Amino acid sequence: MSKLEKLNKKYIALPMEDLLKNCLEEKEAKSIKKMIRGKPWFKKT
Repeated sequence: MSKLEKLNKKYIALPMEDLLKNCLEEKEAKSIKKMIRGKPWFKKT
């Protein structure tokens, strides 16, 4: 894994996970999950 990928995991993926947890509406959470799935850097290894 490259340094950039590690930074993405540390500084982008984690805040995104927090965003999902703190989501009040389920519909909103689902749309965010769809958005995340479209981002290649969010794929779990």
